[in-house]
Amino acid sequence: MPSAGKRVLLLIAAIWLAFSAVFAQQSNKSKSKDRYREKEQPPRAAVEQQMEQWVPLRQLAEEQLPQVLQALTEAAVASALSPSAVGQSHAYALMAAYETMARYSIRTPSLRGAVRDMPAMLTFAPADSVFYPFAALWAALETGKGLIPEQALLTQKQHNLEDLFLQRGLPPQYLTHSRRAAQDLARTMALYAQAGQQQRLLLLKDEDALTLGWANPAPEDLREGSRYRMFVREVFERGGTNASQEHRRQVEAWSQPQWLSAQWITIASAACAQQGLPFASTLRILTATSIAMADAYRQCARESRLYARNSPQAAIHQVFDPDWQPLAIGSAAETCPREQGLVAAAAASVLSQWMGERIPFHANGRSYASFREAAREAGMARFYAGHQLRDLVEAGLVSGEQLGVLVVRNWPKEQ
Repeated sequence: MPSAGKRVLLLIAAIWLAFSAVFAQQSNKSKSKDRYREKEQPPRAAVEQQMEQWVPLRQLAEEQLPQVLQALTEAAVASALSPSAVGQSHAYALMAAYETMARYSIRTPSLRGAVRDMPAMLTFAPADSVFYPFAALWAALETGKGLIPEQALLTQKQHNLEDLFLQRGLPPQYLTHSRRAAQDLARTMALYAQAGQQQRLLLLKDEDALTLGWANPAPEDLREGSRYRMFVREVFERGGTNASQEHRRQVEAWSQPQWLSAQWITIASAACAQQGLPFASTLRILTATSIAMADAYRQCARESRLYARNSPQAAIHQVFDPDWQPLAIGSAAETCPREQGLVAAAAASVLSQWMGERIPFHANGRSYASFREAAREAGMARFYAGHQLRDLVEAGLVSGEQLGVLVVRNWPKEQ
């Protein structure tokens, strides 16, 4: 008889053989199941081709995108959000729309890995039953509902979208699965936003942010011949109650109740429509523009203590004219003194790089030859209103241009 040791070895060998047989059987079943699933799910290229055949529905999505963004703006204004919070809300809502498109379109690279700490945007809605332009619009609104207190406007817009797409021929099962996909992605995006909305840079890296500082701020020195006194005198002579009629019109154009980031989203939407850009290109440009502005606001928050300055009004009253007054504007409060120029220039930089240096357009009742011309006017509106010195405006415009370049540089490349 075999020894006790041999009996143990034989027992172990028998167990191992039995386990191997079961494992092989399960593995074959799993592979068979996976092959079955692959046969059920068409290739993503085939899904993309099918989507492209629905031209009227894609055109409807292109028409509705600006209206979705307008609903987000109206809800943010009704909720009395700060300019920075409005910019953040636009950015996260558009990121959700973009990631929905990236999930179901082989031509769109995901922002994961480029945007800081962004989690995987997962949904298990079947690819061959999701019309991603509709899903993207829905995801933007659903994300907005997670960030903006006033939700009734956004919910109503979602109902309107459903009715419109069904009337135009979107099959009910596509609407159901598209909505499910959008809800999954929007839930993840809203949680991501809420976890670090006020502190997080999105596409800027920390080393990028270090390059955006103000190189040579003038110290607040009102002695005769100082740089600071020269800048204050310039505001006194050309701004506030001494501003020309043309400069007053510029101030009025960029001091509307609508927040600055919303104005630039409207400009970008109109420019894309003017150029006849398709839904995917428009959504990419709008998302990048909104991210650039969100990062600009965050950059302002980071430097608010570094570049804090007193209002020019006090210095003008002390040195030049006690009766001088600044012009009334929608909101004099800013996160940092460079905010208006920094945010406007960041948006204009992204739009100029992706749409062209000289794209004429109309906005706020005025005509512009380029996005950068509009950004400069937006920044200088604070100077002519008498609320900021020229060196602050110029510093914001320069850094905003650099910020936009960094956003485009960090954008994931298409495969």
